[in-house]
Amino acid sequence: MSVAEAATPDLASVAGRWSQRPYSLLLPTGHSCDVLELGVATVRRVRAYLDAGPAATLPDGRVLLFTTVAAAHDDDLGAELSRVGALHHSHGSWVPLPPSQLATGPVRWSRSPGAAGWRLPSPYQVAHALRAALSAVAPAEGR
Repeated sequence: MSVAEAATPDLASVAGRWSQRPYSLLLPTGHSCDVLELGVATVRRVRAYLDAGPAATLPDGRVLLFTTVAAAHDDDLGAELSRVGALHHSHGSWVPLPPSQLATGPVRWSRSPGAAGWRLPSPYQVAHALRAALSAVAPAEGR
């Protein structure tokens, strides 16, 4: 059976296959979406400035924010994201999708596509929120 023949939106069928043998899912980025990989503390601050789209959490706590595809060769965006510690996954990259199991643990949805209304923010919206979040005074610990 080919991948195309095996593909199905039937959740019961997918769950049955998955229970027999779990698979890892890899998403090539830069085609239908890009992904910004951020530290968990940064994501918490960004969420105060942006109602982000879907997000997955890696076993080490880093978060994958799914966005629309950025314009090709946008060096300004890449430099800005790099300055704030974000890794921009676009053309030529890929990310694991939940419920993939990595050697260090599972990849999980922290905000599923359904909970995000199946909408993706642009990477420019996320970069703007990053700028705002990181330029704001961080709240005192324990408040």
